[in-house]
Amino acid sequence: MLEAEGVYSNQDWFTVSADGMKELKSTVTSTSGTEFYSDYLIVRFHPEHDALDNAQRVAALVSGAIVGRESALHWWQIEVNADSYESLESIQYTLTSDSMVDNVMIEPMIQTESISWTADPDLSEQRDRNTLEQAADYYESIVFGTNPILPFFVAMGVFEHGLDFQLADFSTYSANEKTTRNSVTLYGRSASTDTQANAIGNHGSNVTGVIAASLGNGGNAGLISALAESHNGANITVDNRLGFIGQTLKMIRNGATVVNWSWGIHRVEHNSDDSDVQQSEVTNAALTCNGDFVLANKVSTVQFNAISSELSAFFEYIAINYPNVVIVSSAGNGMTSAGDASYRLPTSINSDQLLVVGAHTTGASFPNGKSEDLLASEYCYAGSSESNEAVKRAYYSNYGDRVDISASGTIVGFQNETQALVMGTSYATPAVAATVAMMQSINPQLTPSEITHLLRSSASPIENEVTTSTGLTSFTRPLSASESSSHSGKGARLNAEFALKAAVTSLGEATLARTEPVTVSVPSGVGEVTQTITIEIPTETSSIYDKADITFLVDISGSYSDDIQTFRSQANELVNEFSTVANDVAVGIASFSDYPIHPYGSSASGDYAYQLDLALTSGQDSIQSTLDNLQIKAGGNGPESQLEALYQLASSREVGWRTNSLPIVFLATDAGFNDADNDVSYPGHGWNDTLQALTDKGIIVFGLMSGGSIADVHQITDETGGEAFTLSRDSAEVVSAVAAALDLTTQNMNIELEPMGDFAGVVKSIVPTNNPTAPDGTAVTSVNPGDTVSFDVTFTKGNFNGSRSHVITFRLLVNVDGVATIQEVPVTISIN
Repeated sequence: MLEAEGVYSNQDWFTVSADGMKELKSTVTSTSGTEFYSDYLIVRFHPEHDALDNAQRVAALVSGAIVGRESALHWWQIEVNADSYESLESIQYTLTSDSMVDNVMIEPMIQTESISWTADPDLSEQRDRNTLEQAADYYESIVFGTNPILPFFVAMGVFEHGLDFQLADFSTYSANEKTTRNSVTLYGRSASTDTQANAIGNHGSNVTGVIAASLGNGGNAGLISALAESHNGANITVDNRLGFIGQTLKMIRNGATVVNWSWGIHRVEHNSDDSDVQQSEVTNAALTCNGDFVLANKVSTVQFNAISSELSAFFEYIAINYPNVVIVSSAGNGMTSAGDASYRLPTSINSDQLLVVGAHTTGASFPNGKSEDLLASEYCYAGSSESNEAVKRAYYSNYGDRVDISASGTIVGFQNETQALVMGTSYATPAVAATVAMMQSINPQLTPSEITHLLRSSASPIENEVTTSTGLTSFTRPLSASESSSHSGKGARLNAEFALKAAVTSLGEATLARTEPVTVSVPSGVGEVTQTITIEIPTETSSIYDKADITFLVDISGSYSDDIQTFRSQANELVNEFSTVANDVAVGIASFSDYPIHPYGSSASGDYAYQLDLALTSGQDSIQSTLDNLQIKAGGNGPESQLEALYQLASSREVGWRTNSLPIVFLATDAGFNDADNDVSYPGHGWNDTLQALTDKGIIVFGLMSGGSIADVHQITDETGGEAFTLSRDSAEVVSAVAAALDLTTQNMNIELEPMGDFAGVVKSIVPTNNPTAPDGTAVTSVNPGDTVSFDVTFTKGNFNGSRSHVITFRLLVNVDGVATIQEVPVTISIN
């Protein structure tokens, strides 16, 4: 809820769960001029030492006190007493020196980087160059057209200090506002913009304005606000009080599937005594494209490395726990590489869930009459002088292959409560974030990788060469031929209209079976409604699973040299057989011999414990060529690194395991397993850790044995629900046996219903109809092809407790064993 001087925004908002981190308040300033919060430090312990008594002991080293915790990241928030940056850094050094501590981060006060639309003046071609108005028109047409699409409710996070509720851009967010359809709900604190000292309020208001500013007031114009009568509602949280990671976690745990990060830092070392750092005082920093040192948003090496470590841990955490969340981040305004891990954060972090946005020109003219397009051609521009009016990289924008897409960076916003032109990658980013949210409202099953691909494949082209002091580079990652055959090699410029069309097209490409829609009404005066939902399981086993991810894990040790050809030939036939397992099958290939140390293997022979040779793909040519290129190594002591390879395979993001897909591994080997549980000198993971990793992922292991029966293979397949086969048998017989075994994955299934997209919290409970007293989420067991199962689902008004009427949509996913989704149930609920 947005609040200021006793005035409140729409009164329907999401319940904020209890949070273990304390709000950051006091600050100190480093010699570089960067402000850091001085009242708390974030201390990450090694997992084996993550305990309260250890945290209290470490806090006592600096006379501190434990005031907060984020257990998922092994964080403890320690309150300290520091009256200067030097004192704070000394405390950080003391804590870092403790052997139980993995990392200590001083939280920076994050550096910001810097549908009737007629009353909100377009800045030259600001919105036209990203087709924002056309996108709004298209979205409205698909919602109210001949074959309407009922969109999903969406939730967003915006990491900003706050926004100015008194601005005209947010004038319609008033108490008890009623509309015919769900509108935009803002939750945030007021941040004044009435003076230059309140620049953070200016920044937050302008960033949020690109997403949600009211139309018709002469200021900004938000894409989501423009669609308030078309989409099924949007919740937008604007806050930064818990720090960039703590606040973002809070947002996504409360339903946000896209979060806007219009901030960034650069590593700069210097010998200046004050914050006014000069070029001659810099000793180590990134270079701008024209050869100067980058001085924007600077932090020291110590703080840069600490922040980098926590960002990596954060993205690893959300990859496992929130795999469909997209973080949309500004590329930065340093005229340097956005992807240089030595100097730039957060955009250099390697994650499919981090979408990086650069800024391009809008065609605007500055007060001196010079156009922004012309100005950009004077800064590291490699194009022809004849293209002065062409869209190009904004002169200040960071660049490089880590930039996924670009958008207009100059907007009509507010500065000190006065309408003004403001610029920066900060303002390009929310245009992309809003587009992503609208794509998710059309198809919430889109993964971050799919969203990035659709944005780029639908993008308009832009001149892509940047001249630097060391040679040519690219503005954005060049569009590939597979993304755009007509624009291959060009840069990617947001085309919001085409991106929404691509999201609609993706619905038609979906193969997941969909039941008849369920309609529910929770009328006025009624607290909850229970409705029975029936699911029919197909009789044909080949029609049950929607997606299957199947990976070959191949032994390439020396003893397997006489079996590799047999495996290749039968693997090809198995790949063909896999097409009957599910509608959408992806195949990957990994290999192993053993660790290249005596007595397990040999570095001279090129042994390795695990290697991903081919991430999951549907490309038959890639599968075949990868199988053909597997090379035999050595291996040493008989048993090999099967357990370590299985552990890495189950734990690795690079494999490409898909959410809601049936995961299967075919282990091809002729030897037993080296097991660290029984050999303390063995460097790999043991049986217990490996089995846990496989179980956590829901992976079923099938064994393809050569040279006779192998006890370890039988055990791992038994414990994961698979089966073992001997490759020396006739090829057709093996394929037939494997096909029969795969059919077993459809026998005695545990079926459960899981809400997806229920950000309003309207689902109270789901229980089997024949077991009404069971705990919420209980599965129906022992289900076979052709069976019918039913669940009683209790619906409430969730977070909608006001006087407004709401119509929202979401899905109930039909899952097998908590892993693979086989059907979805569309739900529309009317709340009066």
